Amino acid sequence: MLVLTEEPLMNSFAESIAGRIATQCFQQLDAPVMTLGAKNLPAIALNVDLEKAMLPTAEKTAAKLEELLGY
Repeated sequence: MLVLTEEPLMNSFAESIAGRIATQCFQQLDAPVMTLGAKNLPAIALNVDLEKAMLPTAEKTAAKLEELLGY
């Protein structure tokens, strides 16, 4: 399972959900619960290129899903 968010992952709601899923559904899971979110930066980048580097993209999501499907 992949929990995807645009917020930074550190202390995020997405990590909380992933932890709850891992705890409650551990025996039914075939792979670990993974999270993907924005990089942990102090502020949102205002530059378009920096914003693309910071936020999850289709390519980053596809790579994480490939990693997950490799289990």
